[in-house]
Amino acid sequence: MTVSVVIAVRNGAPTLERCLDRLAEQTLPPDEVIVVDNGSRDGSGDLARAFAARARHLRLRVLEEDRAGATFARNRGVGAASGDVVAFTDADCEPAADWLDRLTSAFRPGIGAVAGRIKPATPETVVEAFAALYTLRTGEEPFDSTRFTLLRGGFATANLAVQREIFTAIGGFDEGIRIYGEDYDLCARIYQHGLAIRYEPLAAVFHHHRTTLPGLMRQSFNFGYCHPYLLRRHFRRMILIELPATSWERNDLPGRIWLDLASADKKLIVLGILAGWFPWLFWLPAGYLLYLYVDARRRFDREAFPIPRGARLAAPGLLLAKSAAMTAGRLVGSARYRTVCL
Repeated sequence: MTVSVVIAVRNGAPTLERCLDRLAEQTLPPDEVIVVDNGSRDGSGDLARAFAARARHLRLRVLEEDRAGATFARNRGVGAASGDVVAFTDADCEPAADWLDRLTSAFRPGIGAVAGRIKPATPETVVEAFAALYTLRTGEEPFDSTRFTLLRGGFATANLAVQREIFTAIGGFDEGIRIYGEDYDLCARIYQHGLAIRYEPLAAVFHHHRTTLPGLMRQSFNFGYCHPYLLRRHFRRMILIELPATSWERNDLPGRIWLDLASADKKLIVLGILAGWFPWLFWLPAGYLLYLYVDARRRFDREAFPIPRGARLAAPGLLLAKSAAMTAGRLVGSARYRTVCL
């Protein structure tokens, strides 16, 4: 089995070299690494070319894709790849030394793709520490996934390997998707092709999250914006309601509706309304903010990385901002794709 690694990069110079360093140290060396520069203005392409010149054993090639969008860049990379398997990661990820070995050894008949675990890299800012707690969290147990359900079955291209033959057969990434969701859409079409996706947590990458509040808000908005697209693209009928401790799903009723009533912003709104209607419940919003703080402290205490000063205090506000940005993205996406996604 030969393996091509494809990395789409746009202005990823701060972390790209560390990603390439880790690829050069793999216990199972890739047969080739293809970096696709997607219109970077920070010298990412030149950085990758310089790395290729001094690390010739990595067999690194740098391509350019002028059309803006990760779908274009990744399809360009796969089109130039020769491996039986194409492993995707991002410029802001640092693969573990045995990443490719773990990914490729998980393939077996009936498995069209293998997804690995995404762990947080050591955070450098308060925002990055918060994002490490609440973004792209993946589990510790391996499993086979056989269907896409909006809440389950989608895996990020930060750590995903796909049989190149299957990737080609299903048409690659949908180039009509410009911001987020193309990886989950690809997973859904792999299932439609009659294949499963294996989740292998031992195949790990360490991800550098957004370091600024505007970056976090923009990412959260884009996550929310892609949800109505996925709902419309893959479900003729679907009513999904997420509640704080459970979810309710029906696919035998007309309509495409996805309501996330468990997000932090909606909980605070509901509690504020209750406090407005019943003055003796004035303490509910403040109590919920205190709960978010205590919960964030508990999460931080479980992590092995150092916590920047102020991260615990900022966590409730950042969680509300992240949730509100995702809700805004869902609203805009709902109008664009004619669904009800809130």
